[in-house]
Amino acid sequence: HGMKIYKHRTEGVESAMRQVEIFTGDSAQFLQGQSDRSWDVIYFDPMFEKTVEQSQGIDVVRALAWLGSPGIVEIKNARRVARRCVIMKDRIPGRKLHELGFEAVLKRGRICYGRIDV
Repeated sequence: HGMKIYKHRTEGVESAMRQVEIFTGDSAQFLQGQSDRSWDVIYFDPMFEKTVEQSQGIDVVRALAWLGSPGIVEIKNARRVARRCVIMKDRIPGRKLHELGFEAVLKRGRICYGRIDV
């Protein structure tokens, strides 16, 4: 809902947000049902294993969220489905990213992002 109504001071950002399609649910099932190279980017945003004490506002979401994270099978399917890349968020130092074969880690504060180009 927020991606459809959020107002940003930069027109290009707003335009890009309106083009994003978000799906919630079981990523393994979703990806299995998708055709090869059918999406530009696949983005995983799993919950962190340990909570960040300063971010207690996310506790409500955590109570409803799936606390797992993608595994090798999901990443393999994501690579098959993506036309450009697969991106995933992790907490620094990015152990899960390295375990799953992500490279080109971008660090921002307490989090980092990994990327697999396809």
